[in-house]
Amino acid sequence: MRVIGIDPGTRHLGWGVVEAAPGRLFRVDGGAFHARDADVGRRLYSLHKELEAVLARCAPEAAAIETAFVGDNRRTALAIGEARGMVMVTLGGAGLDAVGYAPATVKRAVAGHGQAGKDHMREIMRVILGMDAAPSTDHEADALAIAVTHALRCR
Repeated sequence: MRVIGIDPGTRHLGWGVVEAAPGRLFRVDGGAFHARDADVGRRLYSLHKELEAVLARCAPEAAAIETAFVGDNRRTALAIGEARGMVMVTLGGAGLDAVGYAPATVKRAVAGHGQAGKDHMREIMRVILGMDAAPSTDHEADALAIAVTHALRCR
């Protein structure tokens, strides 16, 4: 099974595609898109087009996305909600339903506890996916962890 995981944001969107083979998981592709336009609508459209290209190229069979973490910063929560909406529309247009996972759930699934830091998550993804080097950004590492979580839950 091939799964795309997405770490949504209106400026930085992490994505990672993993494949679950019997007894192992491996990274197919991944990265982060960085939208620099001042207008949020243009940033979201740019991220949408980039994500569409990844979906066409990598042909995932399943999708998982980080759910919005609602903390004290309402502005951040709203921006993540806008990004999640764009991602859900893009995935729906590709015929994919997305399963949402809370950040703590993802960390528990891949690190064994819900408090893993960014550097720890990058290293865990390197080990779990048998990569030569850790993912280049935290956004990609988070997206790969979301995809891994979904692949493990679907087994």
